[in-house]
Amino acid sequence: MSFTTVNYPTEFKGFAISDPSEWNHPKLTSYEPKKFEDHDVDIEIECCGVCASELFTLKNEWSHDDMACKSATVGPKTQCVGHEVVGKVLRVGDNW
Repeated sequence: MSFTTVNYPTEFKGFAISDPSEWNHPKLTSYEPKKFEDHDVDIEIECCGVCASELFTLKNEWSHDDMACKSATVGPKTQCVGHEVVGKVLRVGDNW
């Protein structure tokens, strides 16, 4: 397998929600990338989708049931969703 050498950005941008009542009005937000570690995989994302579970999270609807995931209530205030991604692997950590 071959990997591409790239210059990594000092920030990422994504559409995020800060208020569950505004779940359908995402705003472009900047994030600082975390340090790449031995258990990480770096993927250049070409496209991503948002599934129904993420909409429940954005709307803070998980907090109305007995599920452990209540991130909109007790987690980060700003959430950038989209875990269904298609992309190209750029780098793999040593523990893979």
